[in-house]
Amino acid sequence: MPTMNVRLDSDLFNFVEEELTRGEYTSASKIVQDALRLLRRETAAERGKFEILTHEIRSALKNADAGRFSSRTVMDIAEVVIQE
Repeated sequence: MPTMNVRLDSDLFNFVEEELTRGEYTSASKIVQDALRLLRRETAAERGKFEILTHEIRSALKNADAGRFSSRTVMDIAEVVIQE
């Protein structure tokens, strides 16, 4: 497995040390690997949200260009979003 040296600020260093002390992890490498997996998942989710938003904006612009507009108000739309 490839290795990499990583510099941490004191807060992150202390966090890693605390996790090791708690016994949840057997090494700092395991902690960093889990953290990177979580970051990867969150980044993929954010990209997915951005792609959906981009698709919806393009769709709305096409509808507007074609003269198709919704009769719903901003408050109507906000109520639906809040309920979800």
